[in-house]
Amino acid sequence: MNPNNPEAEKQFKEVAEAFEVLSDDQKRSLYDRYGHEGLSGTSFRDFSGMGLDDLFGGFGIFDSIFNAFGGGTRARTSGPRARRGQDVRLNIDLSFEDAMKGMKKTIKVPNWAQCPTCHGNRVKEGKSLLKCSTCDGVGEVRQVQRTAFGQMINITTCPKCRGEGEMLKKGTECKTCKGVGKVKQSRTVEAQIPAGVDNGTRVVIQGEGRPGELGGPSGDLYLVINVFPHPFFQRNGADILLEYPISFLDAVLGTKLLIPTINGNEKITIKPGTPSGEVITLRKKGAPYPNRSGHGDMHIVINVKFPRKLEKIVKQTLIELQESDKTDYVFRDNSELAKFLLSQE
Repeated sequence: MNPNNPEAEKQFKEVAEAFEVLSDDQKRSLYDRYGHEGLSGTSFRDFSGMGLDDLFGGFGIFDSIFNAFGGGTRARTSGPRARRGQDVRLNIDLSFEDAMKGMKKTIKVPNWAQCPTCHGNRVKEGKSLLKCSTCDGVGEVRQVQRTAFGQMINITTCPKCRGEGEMLKKGTECKTCKGVGKVKQSRTVEAQIPAGVDNGTRVVIQGEGRPGELGGPSGDLYLVINVFPHPFFQRNGADILLEYPISFLDAVLGTKLLIPTINGNEKITIKPGTPSGEVITLRKKGAPYPNRSGHGDMHIVINVKFPRKLEKIVKQTLIELQESDKTDYVFRDNSELAKFLLSQE
């Protein structure tokens, strides 16, 4: 950055590299024995390829070197650190139908709100917070460490006031919030539940969690969905499965059926001779995808039901059909069965 010395940046990088090595006993020992090559495989940073932003940005090597030489530190530019509020998780029960179509749901959220008496200041009217004696109101504590270049100062959040720089004096607490600055208060939130949610789906509502502290942002509200089972629809992701019983006569002769789906009835054709366990698939008639367009499929599993007792006329008709079939299916052993199957090919 020195306009009168083009070598200034290179020299500063050399100083930074030396500091990186000499401030670490292990790296210093490797360097003493093997030189620069001995640092390969360690967490050593090669400063030659870094720009000035990398060297000076944040609390980087710039601060460490100046702390080491001068024992000082960069001026603290911020007050007590703001903290983000906690996230809140709620379990939400939905019927199968509501999960399929989606809905707006009004939810009562147990939460915290700013104390209406002290307005978050935590003290009684006319009282004030005391400066933290540990950090002297700065919110940070400094630990001095000796290094090869001198003293290094390590800055951490004050453990006593948690970075606030202020403390409550006993007896000055706000009576409403007991010195917390917040009170419990349920509130209602309108949540949009997308169509097609399933068990375990999480719906996130940003900024509806616990309020932040010291001006920090609020946390988020996580709704974990639990869908009640349906009496006859089953789910596999976005696919819907339905077991549908038919009579053995419909299976033999074939028929047309109206099948219930999540969006109304659909016509299907049962072909003559349909066996039990046959699967008929209706494309894009399943559950909607909650995070993208489109639907899954619906699978109808045909379950052929055989009656325990037959009507007399039905029984007589079947007997006649049986007698008209002249094929001999009675075999003495497996070899006879094998011969018959081979003859059918």
